Amino acid sequence: MELNIVALLYMIVFVIYIIPYLICIYVIINAKDLIVKPYYQILLNMGLADIVQILNSLFSCIFTLTENREPFWTNKMAGALTCGCWFVYCFLAHVMAVNRFVSMYFPLKVNSYFSPVSTKVAVGAAWAYGLSWMTALSMPGCTFMFFIDFYTWDYAETHWSSVARRMNFVSDIFHVTVLIIWYALIFAKLKHKITETLQSATRYDWPHGTVGQTLNTCLSNTRSNLSESVSTSPYYQDDVTKKIFAVMATSIVVIISLTKMGNNRILSQISIGLRSDSHVSRHRVPVIKKREIQVLMQASILCLMVVFTIVGFYVVPMLTDSKWAAMIMNIVWISTAGMNAVIYIAFNR
Repeated sequence: MELNIVALLYMIVFVIYIIPYLICIYVIINAKDLIVKPYYQILLNMGLADIVQILNSLFSCIFTLTENREPFWTNKMAGALTCGCWFVYCFLAHVMAVNRFVSMYFPLKVNSYFSPVSTKVAVGAAWAYGLSWMTALSMPGCTFMFFIDFYTWDYAETHWSSVARRMNFVSDIFHVTVLIIWYALIFAKLKHKITETLQSATRYDWPHGTVGQTLNTCLSNTRSNLSESVSTSPYYQDDVTKKIFAVMATSIVVIISLTKMGNNRILSQISIGLRSDSHVSRHRVPVIKKREIQVLMQASILCLMVVFTIVGFYVVPMLTDSKWAAMIMNIVWISTAGMNAVIYIAFNR
């Protein structure tokens, strides 16, 4: 019975995430005005890597139902494929961060730095990096596979598997550190632009306090949602597994709140049409474009989920050896891939 429930859960997760993602991929491919833009070329390839990672859920369902009696190489190759695409995704997350960094600091040079050729080279390098991991994990003695005892994926207990795990750890720590640096610099620049815009707008009789009130209201709502989630959750007890589940649920509340804020309230106020006001434009008031902030927030949330997945993959095993905690973190990995479609839809309605 337990195996059937776990398998059913993995199948539900697979269906929930794969359908909207396929729709998003279809829309991007068929939107001629989007597919030519470097940002969306990067996003499209991240989407392809995500779809393979979402197959993690389908593979987990199948291997649970077979009770790990499937041929070893089937499990091994499935692990190599999904793990390899994780590295493709992380590489492209850096490319996206650099794209946002250049757009924020050097907007006049973004088209030259991210020309069609250079973008294709970066995307090709990402897939080559992922393919190198797939190849390594396909070799005898180096295995990343599904373990039914923990309902999750992990490295095997062989010498080369341990080496791969350590290399994975170093790679992931590098990813987390550099992504945080990129987005810290980006948000520092964004804060400066917002401050400059508000000061200039106030100077020329733009509605006083509108943006500040909107920001404070949005942040207040986010804190309210977060507090309610924590205070009413039955999972904040001594059991570590339940705490992990509560943290995951709380993180989802934060992500959803950020998405609502970004698409419906903050953007509509910060990006008010200063450009259309002839008096303001004569004084060259700096303008923060709505689309610029949308793309930045979308990329930032994707970065946040990558960091959350990496931290969870290494921290949870240190806290508990519960198979349920391990399964939850595997679902977090799948959700990191699957939530990208939800975020894309939220910001591009």
